[in-house]
Amino acid sequence: MTRLGCALAVVLALVGQLLLTGVRFQGVQPLLLPPLVCVLGQRYGPRMGVAAGLLGGGLLLALGGGLSGFALLPLLGGAAGGLFPRGEGVLRRWLLCLPVLAGYELLLVLGHLAGSGAPLGALVLGGKELLLCALAVPVAEALAALCGRIGKRRRGPRLSP
Repeated sequence: MTRLGCALAVVLALVGQLLLTGVRFQGVQPLLLPPLVCVLGQRYGPRMGVAAGLLGGGLLLALGGGLSGFALLPLLGGAAGGLFPRGEGVLRRWLLCLPVLAGYELLLVLGHLAGSGAPLGALVLGGKELLLCALAVPVAEALAALCGRIGKRRRGPRLSP
């Protein structure tokens, strides 16, 4: 995947996430950016995962999001690509993204606990967000595959007319 494909995937995931702002499942908004950053880290390594996380976190911060996304998304991308071997199949990548997404949600829960002091509410919220992120991994996988085709060069001889 080229840098342009990575940037396009992050922007499309952010637009999709913004379009889903009014949609709530059990009081939780579905997130597309963390699963996409995790998938990009799994598919293309920690460098691409960190780059996608920095771009996504920076765009979220510019759009009025908190610092937690800016700080945790690059960590998520780097961990997905660096802690686990690269997954070759869609199912394997999905299974390898689950513990990384769980760690991401755990750090968010700890942040909620530090701010609100309501442990049960923070844990329930984190569990619901983790479930929605896990369900969004196939969507992120399809988006990464689609944007991965952009900028690929053709191999082989060019025939002129």
